[in-house]
Amino acid sequence: MKPCGRLGSSFHWISGLAAISIAAFSSHDASAEYLGMGVRLHSTVVLGGTARSVYRVYAVFDNPNDVLIAGGAFSEASPLSLVSLNSQGNGPGSNFLDSISGAPGDFVGGNICNAMIGSLGFTPDPLFISGNSYTNDAIQWSTSTPAGIAVNGVSGPFINGGQTLNGLGLAVLQLTVNAGSNVAGTISIVGNQFISGEFVPMVGIDQTFTSVVPEPGALLTLAATGSIRLRRRRV
Repeated sequence: MKPCGRLGSSFHWISGLAAISIAAFSSHDASAEYLGMGVRLHSTVVLGGTARSVYRVYAVFDNPNDVLIAGGAFSEASPLSLVSLNSQGNGPGSNFLDSISGAPGDFVGGNICNAMIGSLGFTPDPLFISGNSYTNDAIQWSTSTPAGIAVNGVSGPFINGGQTLNGLGLAVLQLTVNAGSNVAGTISIVGNQFISGEFVPMVGIDQTFTSVVPEPGALLTLAATGSIRLRRRRV
């Protein structure tokens, strides 16, 4: 798994990644559906004398043969955007925890913010988040099988605001904030879906996620105030 540099206005490497030949983990012929992004509270730990919430963000699929290949920004118009929100989701939350010592590679037990895909851990810590929000139109990372195959993922349910997703989740981000804060953001992903016995390339642009479970109407208020970007999902 490796972080990738700036690649211009789109995932130029998408055709090569999407064309990777991947052996199916099951032989049944079935349709596949990418269900969306979901969030789960992975753990609550004390780091640096402060209680922290460690969230993981997942791409959720309904077919065990589906594959997550890459995540990050898609273009200048579709950057990776992350924000920490308060417990109600209507204001800023704590800073993200990307290091305690301030040195790259300070994993503090693997509980800091990090890019990840599937089931095989993290990229080397790039200290890529500072403060309580982050936007980058160039950061991208990828993985190889078997880490990115849905059958090796985590079973649902996952949440995305007021929505519950039941499927197989492949982790794409780990985000750590102070306990009581929430996380939200927009990310683009690349994958392969197993449909009618074949792998079909898929691209999900501007996929939104949030750990905030709002009261009725609250999510619309967040969108109206600009606290969180809500876009129609483009896959």
